[in-house]
Amino acid sequence: MAYMIIRLIILLITVILVRVMLIKALSEKPLPNQVRLPKIAWQVGIATVLVFLVFVILSIYMQEHWIVVAGFTAFECFGLYLALYGLVWKIEYDDTSFTYRTMFGKTIVKSYSNITNIKRGKYMVRFYSGKQCFYLDKNATGAPDFIRILANKTRT
Repeated sequence: MAYMIIRLIILLITVILVRVMLIKALSEKPLPNQVRLPKIAWQVGIATVLVFLVFVILSIYMQEHWIVVAGFTAFECFGLYLALYGLVWKIEYDDTSFTYRTMFGKTIVKSYSNITNIKRGKYMVRFYSGKQCFYLDKNATGAPDFIRILANKTRT
């Protein structure tokens, strides 16, 4: 019973933290000539890692079945992915080119004239330079300006 109460308290704290971060993220201003994920992405990632780390430790301590521990560990990995993606991924652009940094830190510089195709989805924009594909979340801060520049400067 105490274990369930601890889980409910942690869940309640998580919901409150996410709500506060979401309100803060909605008021976030984009940096000039830069596209980034909102700060809430890495903040939720870190919060997820911390919360599920507690769950993993409690599950091991209480000798839960290995599937429970594996499930909590999977959520912890998702939190790490979200935190890393939110902190590292970005696009910086100017009048002639853009710099795309992947979530693993690889930096790619491309000229707008190298873009061969742009595909717009409901939530994502994919643009291609030859066979190389780049992804852009439409909800990223600064994305609408970059999408407009990309559409105007490319040859598609």
